[in-house]
Amino acid sequence: MSAMLLFLALPALAADARLDWRAGVGSVGIVAPGEHVSAEALTTLVVNDVRVELRGDPALVRFPVPSGRIHVEVDVALCTDGSTACRTARFVGEGEVSGKRGSLALAEPSRPTTPAVAATSGVVKVIDFGAVWCPPCNLMEAEVLHVVGATAGLPVDTVDVDRPESWPLKDQYAVGGYPTLVAVDAAGVEVDRLVGYPGPTETRAWFASLGGAVPLDTLATGVLTGKGPYGALTGAAASAAARRLAEGERKNEARMLFAAAADTADLRMARLLVDPQEADARWLFANHAHPGDWVYAALTAAPALWPDAVALVPAVPPVRGADLLYAAAEHAPAETARVLKLSALALLRAALTGDIEKDRGHATFLATMMAETGDVDGALALLDAHAARWPEEFTFVYAAARQSFDAKRLPDAEARARAALAKAWGDQRLRASALLAKVLLARGHKPEAAFVIEAALRELPAPAADVAVRTHRYRTDLETLRAEIRGK
Repeated sequence: MSAMLLFLALPALAADARLDWRAGVGSVGIVAPGEHVSAEALTTLVVNDVRVELRGDPALVRFPVPSGRIHVEVDVALCTDGSTACRTARFVGEGEVSGKRGSLALAEPSRPTTPAVAATSGVVKVIDFGAVWCPPCNLMEAEVLHVVGATAGLPVDTVDVDRPESWPLKDQYAVGGYPTLVAVDAAGVEVDRLVGYPGPTETRAWFASLGGAVPLDTLATGVLTGKGPYGALTGAAASAAARRLAEGERKNEARMLFAAAADTADLRMARLLVDPQEADARWLFANHAHPGDWVYAALTAAPALWPDAVALVPAVPPVRGADLLYAAAEHAPAETARVLKLSALALLRAALTGDIEKDRGHATFLATMMAETGDVDGALALLDAHAARWPEEFTFVYAAARQSFDAKRLPDAEARARAALAKAWGDQRLRASALLAKVLLARGHKPEAAFVIEAALRELPAPAADVAVRTHRYRTDLETLRAEIRGK
């Protein structure tokens, strides 16, 4: 017999809820500080006209999410931590479901909403530029963006960077790598950005910092004009500003601060981003700077410093450590590189939870390391398991096609590349078409390879030349293949 729940008229506590969906499958998560969802009380979930009743946390239930307009209602019992006092709570949300993934905030109708971020920055939302084939994008979503309460109350708009309609937005904010988070004000002006995924702690801290962030435009204008408080920055303040500007693709403005800046890690990181030099890489390693994306820029500038990257591994979480070992392996001698990759593989495996949902973001990196250290069959089995779990997704089938091609398993590579192309959209179709064409050429099917290339180039026309997006690169790959075919 279950224990009796005591429902009291409790004061309203701050609670957040949201609907998340991926490839037509959704879930509802609820986070209430000082409270928890009762495991015994009845929870009612209504999605459009479909009603589901269950016991306990709705996050445990997966359900179909139709495209188009959606209305969600959740009635749940929230109990005060450490007591038997509970209250009923209702969350409601309505919005549009489109794309492979996204989220919808749910609110308690009886409670007025208040901005969680101070008005000093003017931030109203964050734009998430990512792709389903991008492992760090998937990790960021799973560990931060889809965790209720982790974004400091700010809504997050997800942009699928493979779709042509994303081109103007990527060009507007000069987004070239993924994931990139861009915080904007009500007019769409950028306040700050986070490039790459430094981990859940750092990403949450970035969201929390947005309340007092000086908008990048304000900072850049002050530096350019030499007026106002940001036109006379010196010392450590100039170093920190230079790093922010460099990370925000304001390299000219960052460069203008270098002479007045203090010789700190921020300055050295900024210089690596603006004009990579071995001296800055050596300085950062020698001064034990906190590991971050600067390490990869440092290794590009000074490949011989790969042992310094390995030395940083004990200071970082296992997943980042695996990244560092793999990055170091790219510059180490062949035999050492294999040892480093095996070590990275072991470190990453030790960090996995065993839950395919939670570990999803690591799958392609894990498979890459398995294949590169000799376990191609294991890598393909891992990717196949993920492809079966997410049958509508391009990521894992495409990764498996590349692994098969690299292993010279051409019939298998062709079948997988065709399957990837069937699931692809936007830029993904260019990438999948290029891979299929390479496989067909390797199999001696030149006319069909030429047909695949022409079809892809016709289907997805080139964006304007002055629009800075990866589509140009993907089309160039196809055009290069076409030129090679015509030259043979």
